Amino acid sequence: MQNAGRAEIERVDAASRRIAAVAADLAGLRARAGALAAQTDWQSSAAEAFRASVADWSTAIWLLDWPLERLQQGLRRTRAMLESLSPPSS
Repeated sequence: MQNAGRAEIERVDAASRRIAAVAADLAGLRARAGALAAQTDWQSSAAEAFRASVADWSTAIWLLDWPLERLQQGLRRTRAMLESLSPPSS
């Protein structure tokens, strides 16, 4: 049973790492898109539309931060519960 508990904890840890990687990738994309929009200094209607689209897209990604953090919190609670249910290793 101890190995089963350890396997579950490892799966939770793997899920947590994947979520952290997704969050980091999204933050990086948001930063790069913002930088590109900031460098777009042309004054055409297309440029304005591009900057507005980047702003909307960036906001949409930013709105994912909270749900991703909630998932991480849930995984931390699950891991703590699994650890408390697992017998101590010898």
